[in-house]
Amino acid sequence: MRRGEMLALQWPDIDFDNSRLAVNKYIKYTVVKGTFVSFTKKTKQQKNDHLTTVCD
Repeated sequence: MRRGEMLALQWPDIDFDNSRLAVNKYIKYTVVKGTFVSFTKKTKQQKNDHLTTVCD
């Protein structure tokens, strides 16, 4: 998992019952815009595949 993805995680992205994280956004910094949250550019199928198992 990339640093920007970790920083953008929110409580609704964490599924404690199934030990899963939904990684669907990241934090980005640009000189012009500063720091902001951007959503990953994934298709619906790729979003479903981009779940990370949380270690017990």
